[in-house]
Amino acid sequence: MRISGTSDSLIELARRLLNLALKQGAEEAEVYGMVGRSVDVDLRREYVEMASESYHSGLGLRAVVDGAVGFSSSSDMSQLEFVAKSAVRSARVRGGDDSWISLPRPERVTEPEGIYDRRLEQITPEECIDIAAGLLAGCQEVRGAEPVSGGVACVSGTGFVLNSQGIELMETSTLMQASMEAIARGEDVATGSEFFNSRRLELSIEPVGRAAGELARSSLGGVRGES
Repeated sequence: MRISGTSDSLIELARRLLNLALKQGAEEAEVYGMVGRSVDVDLRREYVEMASESYHSGLGLRAVVDGAVGFSSSSDMSQLEFVAKSAVRSARVRGGDDSWISLPRPERVTEPEGIYDRRLEQITPEECIDIAAGLLAGCQEVRGAEPVSGGVACVSGTGFVLNSQGIELMETSTLMQASMEAIARGEDVATGSEFFNSRRLELSIEPVGRAAGELARSSLGGVRGES
């Protein structure tokens, strides 16, 4: 697995965490891992308030003891032994569960389509700012409406799960989110908001800003002016 320069070492650490849990006394164990990148642009009125790029990774553990499940997680890979101990202790404190069957076992998996766009994975903060400008432009097209807040987020990530029953699955996906809140002033004040989600990169999101502005304007009592 390789995302934004992160190597396969996270999967090896996940296998290590799985083995640590079993050594601590877990009868079954399952590890979930995630590594990803996010580019975010926050808007405040007609300005870009903040643009940021961040990376994240971490591991979560489920440990099963006598049918009881304990949880623990961390983004600090030097704390794997502590994570294993915490999850096993948590399971023991819960007490046994006679209704427990087992963690999932390997079965045929259908891979989802259309959840990854390389353009989203590689997008730069500058490109994201240009897209966010379209939100503002769409809102400002509506006469009497003003942008209040909004933003654009472009996220890419790879998640995987492995367990003591033999499951090893991985999935890479992307997500683009945009939102806008607008205000319209007349005898009264009204607000409107709109949002947008996509697995693929959309360069033109003016309609999102426009919809927020139109909703704010139409919410003013008796106002139905043309943009």
